[in-house]
Amino acid sequence: QTYRLSHEKTASEFEGLVFCTSAGVLGLQGQAIYDTALALASRLATLSVEDATASDPEDLRMITRLVEKEGGMERMNDFIRGNMLNTLQTVQTHFECDLGILQAALRPSNSGVATQSVAGSRRDFVDSSN
Repeated sequence: QTYRLSHEKTASEFEGLVFCTSAGVLGLQGQAIYDTALALASRLATLSVEDATASDPEDLRMITRLVEKEGGMERMNDFIRGNMLNTLQTVQTHFECDLGILQAALRPSNSGVATQSVAGSRRDFVDSSN
C-alpha cells in the first residue's frame, strides 16, 4: 500500500514511508535518535524481502502476490532502501546542525556568555550567568 501510494500522482498529501521507533520518528526535526537511525539503516542495507516470513502461510502467499504485482521483490527492496537513504540523509543534516551548535557552545570564547544545549534537535537557550 505504501509503495503504491507513493507512486500515485493523486496521493499529494501522502507523506510516504516513515520509520517509527519507540523513541520517535526517524528524520524528524527535534528527535535526536541518531544511533537508532544508523542501526536500522545497517539492517535495511542487507534486507531481503524474499526472506520474509509470516505466521500464516496464506498471508505470505497474499503478500508475495502483492509485491510481485507492484514490480517484484528487488523493486521492493530498492524502495525500502531508498526511503531509508533519504531518511538517513535528513538525519545527517540534523546531526551536523546539532554538532555545529555544540561545537560553537564549547568554544572557550563562549564561556560565561549564553550557551545552547541540544536535547534532540531542540535548542534551549540557557543563560550561564544564573
